Amino acid sequence: MTDIWEAAKKIEQEGKRFYEALARDASRAELAGVFTLLAGEEQRHYDTFVRLQKGAGADAAAPSDIVPQVIETLRKLTADFVNGVKAGDTEAAYRKALSLERRSVEHYEGMLAGQSGAAQGALKAIIAEEKRHEAIIDSLIRLVRRPREWVESAEFARLRGEEY
Repeated sequence: MTDIWEAAKKIEQEGKRFYEALARDASRAELAGVFTLLAGEEQRHYDTFVRLQKGAGADAAAPSDIVPQVIETLRKLTADFVNGVKAGDTEAAYRKALSLERRSVEHYEGMLAGQSGAAQGALKAIIAEEKRHEAIIDSLIRLVRRPREWVESAEFARLRGEEY
């Protein structure tokens, strides 16, 4: 059973390091803040897996909710994009982050069947948080892509009923 917790901890460590690197390299303080929040979330998950590995149960604090902070950041960045300010961060990095989040969800869903009680509850809570992280990263990808896509087909967007 220890091996599954080691694998889960490794996934969280990888995610934390990746988000810390994105925060360091971010061209905007707002984006650095989002990535710092996500790195903190990965650390919380790691700490939960350490407790589960030790058999201490998953009496972790209430689930974190970084979504309101992220939504405010995305609003500001969207306004900046509309006003012509460029983010400068690469879509490829966001896609890798999305892949990491999806991989962790798949891994933890696979672990669910072998767990019960506190471990299963903790895994379900972490899966839900990882899915929220996926949504955050997906929003960043759309934020970066949307201006480029819209400009490429602006005259047709209205005909398809799309709002920008």
